[in-house]
Amino acid sequence: MVAPSTVRQLIVEGTPNKHLALRPGVTWIQAIPPNGALAETWNIGSDAISNPADRALLMAARRACDVVVTTARTAAAESYRPSKYAPIAVVDRHSEFLPPVQFGETKPMFGISDLADLAMLEVQSNFILLESGITYAKALGSRLEHFIVTVTNTSDATTALERVEELVRLLNGAQLEQYFALAQDGNVVVTGSLHIR
Repeated sequence: MVAPSTVRQLIVEGTPNKHLALRPGVTWIQAIPPNGALAETWNIGSDAISNPADRALLMAARRACDVVVTTARTAAAESYRPSKYAPIAVVDRHSEFLPPVQFGETKPMFGISDLADLAMLEVQSNFILLESGITYAKALGSRLEHFIVTVTNTSDATTALERVEELVRLLNGAQLEQYFALAQDGNVVVTGSLHIR
């Protein structure tokens, strides 16, 4: 499926921001702390890192995407439930994922073995929001094209950019391209594109 050449602007708490947008392809969304070992970030859960402004950004990204993709490990650790904004595809290579009961006006939640399954299931997937840790992001390799990273609880753009560069180095040969840092409600959001060799 060929992705359209448009972007989808994110509207955070009713306010559009021209610098925050989803682009066609796979966008990895993350929240990371301003200091400490990044490797530990994925072991402590998002509640210890995230804050209301970061969660508002996540909901804006979910509203703008066609499908959320996560892993079975992340879905279990974060107690994922069906979303009212977008269907959630859970990558489960061991076929152990049992989707929770869908309720109300929620979108479906289903298991897949790889991103390629989305096309076979005829799931609209021009704008894919990846909510996972570093392991699956690395596994995607060059299919991972964009990122939105919130460095929480800091207003220092230099610190935030250093943290995002550190995060990108963990992606085995990835390089930042066309990135932008934006101070937002006590956080710094860094968004841009990745080039992965």
